[in-house]
Amino acid sequence: MNLHVLHTNDVHSDLAMYARLTASLTSLRRALRAQGDAVLTFEIGDHLDRIHPLSDATRGRVNAAILRAVQYDGMVLGNNETLTLEKEHLHAYLRAAKTPVFCSNMTFPDRIVSFPQGRLYDVNGIKFGVFGVTVFYRAIMEALGVDAFDAYETAWRVSASLRQRGADVVIMLSHLGLAVDQSLAGKGLPVDLIVGGHTHHFLQASVKRGDTWIVQAGKQGIAYGHTVVCLEGKRVVNVTSQLIYTDRRALQDPRIVRETALFAKEARRELDKVVGYLREPLCHAQFGESHIVNLLCDQMRREFVTDVALLNGGVISASLRDGEIARRDLLAICGTPMRAVLLEMDVATLCTFIEAGLAMETISKRGFGFGFRGYYIGRIHVSGVEVLAESDGSVEGGRVRVLEIRKDGRALQMDETITAAICEYLALSPVYTHLNPARYVYTRPMMRELLERAFAQESAVEAARVPRVYVDCATGKEDV
Repeated sequence: MNLHVLHTNDVHSDLAMYARLTASLTSLRRALRAQGDAVLTFEIGDHLDRIHPLSDATRGRVNAAILRAVQYDGMVLGNNETLTLEKEHLHAYLRAAKTPVFCSNMTFPDRIVSFPQGRLYDVNGIKFGVFGVTVFYRAIMEALGVDAFDAYETAWRVSASLRQRGADVVIMLSHLGLAVDQSLAGKGLPVDLIVGGHTHHFLQASVKRGDTWIVQAGKQGIAYGHTVVCLEGKRVVNVTSQLIYTDRRALQDPRIVRETALFAKEARRELDKVVGYLREPLCHAQFGESHIVNLLCDQMRREFVTDVALLNGGVISASLRDGEIARRDLLAICGTPMRAVLLEMDVATLCTFIEAGLAMETISKRGFGFGFRGYYIGRIHVSGVEVLAESDGSVEGGRVRVLEIRKDGRALQMDETITAAICEYLALSPVYTHLNPARYVYTRPMMRELLERAFAQESAVEAARVPRVYVDCATGKEDV
């Protein structure tokens, strides 16, 4: 016999594309069942992305309604669900989705249907055990009050438990990423099939590691997976998989169109809320000093009462015109779900950090992952200090050397310890390697929420126009 597994992952709220995908998926599922085949349909996480106005304004409720309409057999949460929704919004999202949750390394309230020990499906006398795990970011999950724990230990424990409970075939739904899935399979994890996500790989066919097959279906509704588990008796003899690509010309699934339309009016009201007023435009410059990034940097320092705050310019994507500023404007220029982290460092480390952030080779590099939603990494920005620096022509790549860092008119000493607020990208990205990750503490507000609070203070906007970094200017009166 064969078991058909249809699976989606990493849609990232590309709702228009997804509406075309689900029309195809639903048609295939209906045809398979009509001919008597067993079918299970799973969503593998990051269906939600708050960069989409509807998803942001409704805190994911539009995504929940869509999942409910498609009628998945189960889902795994991705990092965009667990890290960008407050705990109460996450639970509301799951209740509204009415889709069983297969995150064995998370705990949920009783009102949410979940299978922490996995679930056994009996198909023609064959027992299929299914469980799921999601990527675990201890520091931020603890800060957000999300109840989660180690995914690797969980994978070994639950897969072994399912075998002991009589599962003939074990399937793991994984939002851990392809490299981790391959590592677990290579080490002998007792599962037959890993249906994966998180790393956006378009696997054109199943990949085998050890005795385990691995599949993954790309991103953003571009394709979904059709995987067939082939058995002889109760033993898996093969797993075939193909990607079914979404036809961009196809009609959208009317269920998805209807659900998104129902939330449109509510979303418009939320996004049209005015958060501030600009008497003149507020500029942004990726490669120079950006007034908007300064504003956000200042708010971070005020909010968390630190000595300094640091941000890279790529967190912001555009300037703002004068006049009323609404929430939709902030979403348009600051789509990142990143939050701030707090840490201590000495001034010598701060100098090294700033020098790396002022080097053109860093500024002009593409940013990837860790919640980054821009293009270039962008130049480093500071709040709370004044930086005097000079170009170092002896080093290739546009290097800059920090001469002095002043705070309240006083030059800081290299061995002094300061408190700092920085964004997640600067803490986690391999581009910046100057910090000890064990030292930082996560905060709750997202960057966009901090920016909104800053616009409530007119004096803050004016202060953001004052330069803080001076290169090749001993007097510190003009910045570059």
